[in-house]
Amino acid sequence: MLPARWQQISDKLYQAMHLDAKHRGLLLEQVGSSDPEMRRELETLLKAHEEAESTFLPESDGSSDRIRASQLTIEVIGQRFGDYRIVEQIGEGGMGDVYRAVRDDEQYQQQVAIKLVRSGLDSALVLRRFKNERQILANLNHPNIGRLLDGGMTDRGVPFLVMELVDGKPIDQHCKGCNLSVRQRLELFLQVCSAVQFAHQRLIIHRDIKPGNILVTSNGVPKLLDFGIAKILERSELGGFEPTITVFRALTPAYASPEQVKCEPITTSSDVYSLGVVLYELLTGQHPHRRSDVSLEEVARAVCDIEPEKPSTAVRWQPTRRSRQGSHSIAETGKRSEETDRMISKRLRGDLDNIVLMALRKEPQRRYASVEQFAADIRRHLDNLPVFARKDTPRYRASKFVRRHKAGVTAAAAVVVTLIAALIITLHEARVAHLQQERAERRFNDVRKLANSLMFEIHDSIRDLPGATKTRELLVKRALEYLDSLSRERADPALQREAAAAYERIGDVQGNNMIANLNDFSGATASYTKALTIRESLAAANPKDLNLRTELLQAYFKAFAAYESAGDFDGDLHILQRARSLAGTLPTNKQQQFNMSGIYYYTGRAFEKSGRFPAALESYQKAALLMEPIGTAPQASATVRTYLAGQQIGIAKMLAELGRTSEAVAIASKGLATIRKLSADEPTNATLREQLAVCYNLCADVLESNRDREGALRILRLSRKIYQDLGSVDPGNRMAKADLAWSDLDIAEVMLRQGKVNAALPLIREALPIFQKAVPANTYWYAVSMAETYTDLGKVNAIFAEHASSRAAKRRFWIEASALYQQALEVRGTGPGRRDGNGHDQIGDIHRQLATATTALAQLENRVALR
Repeated sequence: MLPARWQQISDKLYQAMHLDAKHRGLLLEQVGSSDPEMRRELETLLKAHEEAESTFLPESDGSSDRIRASQLTIEVIGQRFGDYRIVEQIGEGGMGDVYRAVRDDEQYQQQVAIKLVRSGLDSALVLRRFKNERQILANLNHPNIGRLLDGGMTDRGVPFLVMELVDGKPIDQHCKGCNLSVRQRLELFLQVCSAVQFAHQRLIIHRDIKPGNILVTSNGVPKLLDFGIAKILERSELGGFEPTITVFRALTPAYASPEQVKCEPITTSSDVYSLGVVLYELLTGQHPHRRSDVSLEEVARAVCDIEPEKPSTAVRWQPTRRSRQGSHSIAETGKRSEETDRMISKRLRGDLDNIVLMALRKEPQRRYASVEQFAADIRRHLDNLPVFARKDTPRYRASKFVRRHKAGVTAAAAVVVTLIAALIITLHEARVAHLQQERAERRFNDVRKLANSLMFEIHDSIRDLPGATKTRELLVKRALEYLDSLSRERADPALQREAAAAYERIGDVQGNNMIANLNDFSGATASYTKALTIRESLAAANPKDLNLRTELLQAYFKAFAAYESAGDFDGDLHILQRARSLAGTLPTNKQQQFNMSGIYYYTGRAFEKSGRFPAALESYQKAALLMEPIGTAPQASATVRTYLAGQQIGIAKMLAELGRTSEAVAIASKGLATIRKLSADEPTNATLREQLAVCYNLCADVLESNRDREGALRILRLSRKIYQDLGSVDPGNRMAKADLAWSDLDIAEVMLRQGKVNAALPLIREALPIFQKAVPANTYWYAVSMAETYTDLGKVNAIFAEHASSRAAKRRFWIEASALYQQALEVRGTGPGRRDGNGHDQIGDIHRQLATATTALAQLENRVALR
């Protein structure tokens, strides 16, 4: 019979089955008048239906069925199937019973589920479907599908399946028991969709999806089970398609699709319908059609003909139904549930109503084309995106956009309202707004004026006062805060220049070794770098502005000094190269002469640090040659004359290093006389006194190179007195404290060379804690100063060892000297700037002293061994 013909007959048969005898006869006469053959078919089918009701399932109390099932279960318990032994029955499927079994071959422990064909259903058709299920499961490997572990045949030729044992609850019971929210239920359902889609991709239709076939483990993982009546869409091994069977209707009517009920061809759309029924139950707590007082025929009629009500409507009317039927809603799943039926109805209204009803459409072609599309719509709903099940309108898309960006839209709406209100106020109160703008502009200028006053007037007026270091730091920080806040309001190049100047003054306070500072060289480097970045940006944006390029060159000089103090000599060379390139673009005049003098001076410093003394001498001489006409002029400032004196003393130091001591003493005296005069003219100028102390130290080096140790001690004590006075009146000047410790070391080292060990030792010991407190750790000067102190203490112990009377005392002093030399190497060898020229000299001296101590110890040990 052709499918179209069968469809006509089945429709008439369905009508006739629901009519009484009188109206059924009228229907048959009407059909027979136009199609006698169809009437004969209908009469045959109606007669078979009536006989089936009276003879196929006679009334029984069921006791005999229960006895036979119990006997079968008892027979199976304890039997072995393959490597597994049956323990207990745990369920019943459409074609077989399911048992819990354990591995019984002593290989490893494992619990499984074994499915056997139920007694009485071992026909060829059932056995073929059972084998079909085994083949289906063998092809499915998905985390949400119960896995097939093994299979085989019993001695009687009955196939059995060994499957993963899923210890869980049906999905609807799990949702109720765990009091899951709507979102959590949807996310759980998406995992089930993933499993069904996986099967569809392998051309397998489940055909019996229902909550009882979806178990959720204790970990919340759903498992799809029971592919017993699944259909494979690909060709069978026999070379043909599996025929559609209309007699053996293995299905669950409440979850079957209309086409399954009507015995029409089955497609993947049938599983979409069943999933829709399951989702309806998960969201509403009830079936879309079935009530407790209806028959299976009425369920089948409802599935085929009656449209289900919206899930949101079903939930809203659920309290009345619960009182009448005893059913449970999603909201009635636990004492701690905070969602009411009304709230859930509102949650389901709209997208979820449309998604569920689209999956439950009677016509397969009007449902979702695939489970993947069904799941995609659920995900779009969860992500607040428009769903395909709902008509796409501008209003709908706008509402989805608002839900996705609720915070942003709310803020935007607030901004719009604010802008409108502001516009109205502006239009109606233009004069008031204008006055407010003028007031704001005055306030802006007042704050800017205050910042500049703090930074350029007050700070500069106290810069050279003893004891002003902490105050200077506070003033510049406050000025910088004001300027930063103003810069955020207005991108003004003038403001940026002022901010760069503020960063430079912060760097001066932190670690400019030419004035009183906090000895924070890394902080100074960071501040100077910020200033340099701003000035480079301004100069690049305004290449014709000579003032900006000149200010940038001065910023390079400050950054150079900071890198040098921090021991970053690679940074020094890089900054020097950039400064030299910039200086070549400046016009030739007195200012350019001053700038080039500074470049030569810093180049000499770089050569000196690398131990290239002849090159350093040449650079210092070029710097002084350019600076001398400017520095000796009557109108020359104290700053310019100080620079000239520093260059002259740099020349003297290099001459002393090269052995030209008489020339060194002469030019050092010249530079020292300049600084002394400047300091005498301004006795309260702390900066000039710092410079005078520096010149004293350099001159002492020159005098000692000329073997005038007493003269060197005398001038070093003058330097120490200056540092002591500066440190006592300005506790914040950490550089002065460190310089005081350096003066003590310089004096002690001269005394050691004079043999005055007992006088030198207290000075060295006093220097050590000062360095530890005043100099930041992990800096170049910390490494140099600590290494110098440890070395001098080692030399004292070496002298004590040489003059000790007993071998034990000699050994003790040499061991102590060796340990101190090792400490010096550890600090100096790993600290910053260890590759500079002075560093090599210092490290070489430490190694020589350590070698002497090691040799002396070895000689003592050999003498003891010989004796």
